[in-house]
Amino acid sequence: MMSTFFIMGLATVLWVLFGYSLSFSGNVSGIIGDLKWAGLSGVETSTQNLAPHLPHLLFVLFQMMFAIITPALITGSVAGRMNFKALFLFVAFWSCIVYYPLAHMV
Repeated sequence: MMSTFFIMGLATVLWVLFGYSLSFSGNVSGIIGDLKWAGLSGVETSTQNLAPHLPHLLFVLFQMMFAIITPALITGSVAGRMNFKALFLFVAFWSCIVYYPLAHMV
């Protein structure tokens, strides 16, 4: 249970720092986004084409829910079998290499 709470914190920090930007801003070769909204800078003043009837920050929070729940599912499958430090590093690496590019491509 402690692992899940720490993974929630890690996923939230990564999402706010650069995850949302890599998933939903710009386009670099169709694989990943750019860092236009790194640290959520400029998000509150920009328009959102994906959900124009929602405030942009609300869309960020909605998408963050998926960025948190996905690694939490992985955490549940390795509960008690994986070192906490290794799990923490794995989730950070997996989010950057797998989740953000796939969220952008979808």
